[in-house]
Amino acid sequence: MFFSKTWGGLKSVIGKAVFFISLGSFSWGFGSMVWSYYNFFQSVAAPYPGIADVGFLAGSLFWIIGILSLANISGTNSGFKKKQGKIILSVSAAPENAGVSAVRKLISVL
Repeated sequence: MFFSKTWGGLKSVIGKAVFFISLGSFSWGFGSMVWSYYNFFQSVAAPYPGIADVGFLAGSLFWIIGILSLANISGTNSGFKKKQGKIILSVSAAPENAGVSAVRKLISVL
């Protein structure tokens, strides 16, 4: 997040992409730390939905914003300005979050 200032911060498109990709990684790391705390230090299954899930979901959303900013830099037409593109984006993010939940449940059973 600090390196985004080198690229112009939130005022430039590259700085915005770096900031949101970094923020997504930070958020995902926060969710992983909370999940690990419950499972490894407390020896209980992490609550679902819980604070860890907020970190995972926010990470995914920040990554999408960062990737769309990178796509804007390259001049690609993402099509997300139309209603159909927004629906596709929403549907494509759901399996990734469901996969994280499935892995968490599998690990908590083991």
